[in-house]
Amino acid sequence: MLKIIRLIATILILLVLVTIVAPDSFIAKIPFLSSLKIFVYDLGSNAWDFFTDLFGNFGDWLDQRTGNIISDTFDKAEETTQNAAKDTLNNIIPSE
Repeated sequence: MLKIIRLIATILILLVLVTIVAPDSFIAKIPFLSSLKIFVYDLGSNAWDFFTDLFGNFGDWLDQRTGNIISDTFDKAEETTQNAAKDTLNNIIPSE
């Protein structure tokens, strides 16, 4: 069963590759290949549109999240440094 599925997938992949690469004069000679070429191009266009819509704002989202993480990290580090400096000064110069 797996061999049949693999054979069908291989034939379909080869047919799609021939459809994409073949010149129009060759495609015109084979009855259903021109409609298959249109189908393949439409399928590729729809897949491209889907993935660009899906990941279109991913860069902005990632920049915003990374920027927030970096900003929070630096704010926490600054707060920790200020607290350590205050503790050190309090230990050196005791308040009366």
